[in-house]
Amino acid sequence: MTKSRKIFLMAAFIFLAIVLYVAWDISQRTTAPWNKHKKEPAKTEMEKDN
Repeated sequence: MTKSRKIFLMAAFIFLAIVLYVAWDISQRTTAPWNKHKKEPAKTEMEKDN
């Protein structure tokens, strides 16, 4: 392998590792829409008075 190819592969590996880490971090902080609990609809003024 040439020196430039080794440098390219190392840079590609580092970039891929960073992208995978960021994707994993984002996935841990968010919830998929199909896993969220359904919220009750907001009460209207008429319902609050009763």
